[in-house]
Amino acid sequence: MQPMFKLISSETKPLTPELAGRFKAMLPSPTERVFDPARAKMLHEKAEAGQLIAFNWAIAKVGDKEYRVNGQHSSAVLAELNGQFPLGLKVHMDTYEVDNPDGLALLFRQFDARKSGRTPTDVSGAYQGLYTDLAGVPRGAAKLAVEGVAWYDKNVEGLPRTER
Repeated sequence: MQPMFKLISSETKPLTPELAGRFKAMLPSPTERVFDPARAKMLHEKAEAGQLIAFNWAIAKVGDKEYRVNGQHSSAVLAELNGQFPLGLKVHMDTYEVDNPDGLALLFRQFDARKSGRTPTDVSGAYQGLYTDLAGVPRGAAKLAVEGVAWYDKNVEGLPRTER
């Protein structure tokens, strides 16, 4: 089976307000998800906290049209930061040649795949990994133990004392 899309260029560029504005204004792919204000809010909060990292934006060339296929939320948030644009950021910009609409949908599915997302155990394990004494503790068990201690502190130790 032949792939329905092919990477034709990949480059890392300085992220500027102008680039964010141009990318935001691009023709959106018909496969693009509905704009999610909650996702945009999260990105805006990360910008305010100085926690943004390089973005991965993508363009698809289908015939004579170019579509934005990844980067809708980040470019929208960055384009509207009104003088608060973070300095020193980069963007990885990939351009794909796509054979047909089915290929466009298949390409869209490659970005932010659910199976590659961080689970709560992955996140708690990142913090666990900072402590060598916990290296041999299975991550799932460690997460459950911490949740149990937190529940106990809140629901048992945190209760007001009653007179007997």
